[in-house]
Amino acid sequence: MRGAIVDTSVWIDFFCGALKGSTRNQLLSLIDAERALITDVIKFELFVGTKSQQDFSRMRGYTSVLSCLSIPPASVDDFIVFGAQLRKRGLLGTYTDTAIAYLAQKHGLPVMSFDKYFTKLAAAEIIDKV
Repeated sequence: MRGAIVDTSVWIDFFCGALKGSTRNQLLSLIDAERALITDVIKFELFVGTKSQQDFSRMRGYTSVLSCLSIPPASVDDFIVFGAQLRKRGLLGTYTDTAIAYLAQKHGLPVMSFDKYFTKLAAAEIIDKV
């Protein structure tokens, strides 16, 4: 499998031991192949969700081996246009989800997520979903 952006919802279940079945197997395959990717906003969500310094340090270790995508300053105008196009189609999400979708589309990567927003975007053929 090529790389995929793994959303916060999947990481939370994974770190809590609640991720099961084919989704867990797919994620482990991505991790083993060094193709599990995060974005800066996913990293932010994971870190602010930690409850202790120990969890924060553990999260730092987990995420340090993952490639992290972000919107470079030169692409901000493209991101704004992307968001405006989504709004016109009634598909604009939160800043976080829109940024993840933009990066997925820009890099030709699917998103692995339990978030229904990404399912809607995949149904509209804006992004691919794992």
